[in-house]
Amino acid sequence: MNLAEITREFSELALALVDEPALPSRSTMDDEKMRELVGSIRANGLLQPMIVARVGERYEVVAGHRRRIACARAGLFVAPCIVYPSKDAALRVRHAPLAQDETADRAPFLQGSGRDATRPSAR
Repeated sequence: MNLAEITREFSELALALVDEPALPSRSTMDDEKMRELVGSIRANGLLQPMIVARVGERYEVVAGHRRRIACARAGLFVAPCIVYPSKDAALRVRHAPLAQDETADRAPFLQGSGRDATRPSAR
């Protein structure tokens, strides 16, 4: 399955159904930045949805672990999420830009030249 075939949906999910990631990408979180995020969510709501994967009848955070914690601390019961059908699908999409970035890194002399490093020259 290529990335264009992976379906996703936008949904407001109950936080009680959204589990923290099995392997969080952060081992520590800055308390002051967390307080700022909680305050921002209280004032404005969650502006950037979490990315979650369906795991049985529940969901697991793939991107947005801090947002999940901050929403709970802010007193939200539901939060906006982009929902993928599986962890595998969500992780494939999440890491896809890395592959695109690697292509650009192979031709650093083209950066800033206005040329697309992934397309051949029209000479």
